[in-house]
Parts: sequence; C-alpha cells; structure tokens
Amino acid sequence: EARELASKIEQRGAASLVMVLIQASIGDYDAAYEYLLEARDAKVPWYPWLLTWYPQTEGFRDDPRVVKLAEDMGI
Repeated sequence: EARELASKIEQRGAASLVMVLIQASIGDYDAAYEYLLEARDAKVPWYPWLLTWYPQTEGFRDDPRVVKLAEDMGI
C-alpha cells in the first residue's frame, strides 16, 4: 500500500521531502537517498532535518552516503 501511494505521489510530481520519508519508511534506502539528493539540490528548507530529525530516516542515517551529506552540511 505504501509503495502504491509513493508511486501516485511521484507521478504527481510531489515534493522530494515527502518521497524521502515514504521511501525510508518502507526501507527502500537507495530510493530515499536519491530523493534526498533531489531535496538538497532543490534547496528544500527542511533538508537538514531529513538527515537528523525525522524518525523515518533513522534507519539509514549511518549509511556512508548520508553521513557524507551530513558532514558536508556540518551536522
């Protein structure tokens, strides 16, 4: 059900922030990372919190790619 919802949101061009949270919640960390990069590149105001605060992203915060993004921001 979550994957179906994510597909619908993506088709409608929804915000990368929402897609990071959905993909991370269902454990698709590669997809979540790609949307995380989109959020960074789009200068989404909530981007830093995606790396540190949202519980949905907790499962991949220790991913070396995510660690590097956090280090690049100084967090």
